[in-house]
Amino acid sequence: MEYTELYKIYCERFENYPLSYETFCDMLNFGGSAKIFEEYRDGVPAGFCVAQGSAVTLLCVKKEYEKNKIGSKLLSRAEQYLAGRGQKRISLGLGGSYIFQGVPTDCECGDFFEKHGYRTDYETANMELSKENYRGKLTGEFPAPGGVTFRFSNDGDKEKILKAVDSVDTGWTGIFREADEAVLIAEVNGEIAGFELVSDTGGLFMKEGIKHGCIGCVGVVPKYRRQGIGLAMTAYGSDYLISLGCEFIQLLFLVRINWYGKLGYEVTSTQKMMYKNL
Repeated sequence: MEYTELYKIYCERFENYPLSYETFCDMLNFGGSAKIFEEYRDGVPAGFCVAQGSAVTLLCVKKEYEKNKIGSKLLSRAEQYLAGRGQKRISLGLGGSYIFQGVPTDCECGDFFEKHGYRTDYETANMELSKENYRGKLTGEFPAPGGVTFRFSNDGDKEKILKAVDSVDTGWTGIFREADEAVLIAEVNGEIAGFELVSDTGGLFMKEGIKHGCIGCVGVVPKYRRQGIGLAMTAYGSDYLISLGCEFIQLLFLVRINWYGKLGYEVTSTQKMMYKNL
């Protein structure tokens, strides 16, 4: 399906969050499971809104029409659609796939949604490590704790990984079941103590023509926490991506900002996790 006009609106309103057209189309359609609402002026889209699952995943209105209540109309249509499907609570962002986890704080969207009854639950951040600010081998500063080894998984590890992921965050189980990215695991006596996704083919909001890497879904099994495994594992993954020529490494939708800051990652943007009870 062609989303050329919608992509133009997205690029205008979210210029600090660059996506390729192909990525935009894939994430907008969500495999056909999303509902897209559009408002037209002079025969072309003036704004659009996307609903999926229990979430409004994206709302964009052309700057020239932002005072014409098009956003309010689109949001209302999406809310009515979700309510009609039995949803009692609407989140902003999220969904089975999403461009934004919540509402970006640098685009003044939060005020709009607050006026429409949404409340902030908490905030998350996107962080980035540039090769320019890379301090050399991070594993030298953050070595694996005694008895812990790191390696990339193989096909025989699948079920053990899913069991470990399930003990940390059941919402991640499906992600790891379908993951195409490499999975870095931390082991203690053959048992999986931690895991993370590692990709050298980019994160989400990428600068064109520059090689990006991404580390995601960093988790440590409860009984192995507070030993420094997660930080050391992220250092290992970062070193690996830099060795593959990545100029930037992204970490997306984080709460533990200071924790990753120890490795040299810096905040690039933040988002409010907002919801509304119907």
